Amino acid sequence: ADAMHTSAIPSPLLQLRCRMPVHGKGVSVMYKEKHPRWWLQSFLAGVATLVLGARSHTGQLLKVHEVPVQLLPGLSANAGQPWDPNLLLGFGDAVLSWIAAGAAQQPGQQLLVSYQPSSQEIHMAPAEGGSMAQRLAQLLPQ
Repeated sequence: ADAMHTSAIPSPLLQLRCRMPVHGKGVSVMYKEKHPRWWLQSFLAGVATLVLGARSHTGQLLKVHEVPVQLLPGLSANAGQPWDPNLLLGFGDAVLSWIAAGAAQQPGQQLLVSYQPSSQEIHMAPAEGGSMAQRLAQLLPQ
């Protein structure tokens, strides 16, 4: 098909996040590490608003607020933790291109992609005994 209808996609999309309230160093970690991840995931999925919940250690919801995804880079920058959305998109494109090229070299092979924080490397290897294809076939209409 030359076109795809998006009318089946609910609008507006929201992403829900719930975590313990952050204090001290946790605040800078949120701006430096969480905001870029949330932004990239939301941007790629077309999500315009994050609904953020704060919960107690027992899981009780304490507070909820909405944050427009487009504001995340500015909020982080204002908190002294700037990051560049264009760099994130470039990195995501490079990783997905690398995965696509690796998968094309191994047609029909289920692959496991993993990240090793200690070496800051992404690895791709055959997923021995993987059943993703069968599980997807059961879930998706034929």
